[in-house]
Amino acid sequence: MSVDPQNPCALMRVAESATQSAENAAASAGSAETARDEAAVAKGGAENAQAAAEQARDEVLAALEGVVHEAPSDGKIYGRKDKEWEEVQPADGIDSGVPPGAVFFFAMDTPPDGYLKANGSDVSRIAYATLFTAIGTTYGAGDGSTTFTLPDMRGEFPRGFDDGRGVDTGRVLGSPQIDTMRPITGTASYAPTLTYGGMTGAFYSGGPNNSGDVQATTSAGQRLNFNSARIGPNFNGPETRSRNVAFLACIKY
Repeated sequence: MSVDPQNPCALMRVAESATQSAENAAASAGSAETARDEAAVAKGGAENAQAAAEQARDEVLAALEGVVHEAPSDGKIYGRKDKEWEEVQPADGIDSGVPPGAVFFFAMDTPPDGYLKANGSDVSRIAYATLFTAIGTTYGAGDGSTTFTLPDMRGEFPRGFDDGRGVDTGRVLGSPQIDTMRPITGTASYAPTLTYGGMTGAFYSGGPNNSGDVQATTSAGQRLNFNSARIGPNFNGPETRSRNVAFLACIKY
């Protein structure tokens, strides 16, 4: 920009403009320096935060040393070694954690690996040595030398061994027990000159008494009969039992 050196006002304006530009440049430089300082502070804060996070992670890992984490859920058997899970191969078909002699019920008709049907069979004392060690001849001695007998759970309900409690006395471990039920009792009243009538439940009149359970002392000789099946359709079965579902009982060897 050309300026007339003979024009003082023009010279003054140029000087003022140069001064303002210098001041603006100085202010910009100051702002840049401030921004640089703030960026440095922010960087330092981020570095401190990262260091704190790494320290917290290290502390958590240190706290978890020795904690048993969940094993992989892929159906295999795992054991803990050097803080890591390693697959364990069962020895001779024995499942880890299930002792020989344990009885389980299964919802299929064939026993899984490592199990035998609890069907009273005689099996080898050598081939199933661990099971023989566990139960011995409690359920039968087999042939007395080379075999032993498995418990027979076919068609049976299990019952907890009394073991001195006094609820189911006179029992030993593994002993069977036949079915039974408590007595059903009752009374009936009659007049010598009257026949039975108006009876309910399990009692009913049997008509003239040629032969029967109870004979009345009347000339007609009426008979009083008792049958629990008259109470309902479920009281006329070959055995006394509760509701149930059939499962396959197996024993661990």
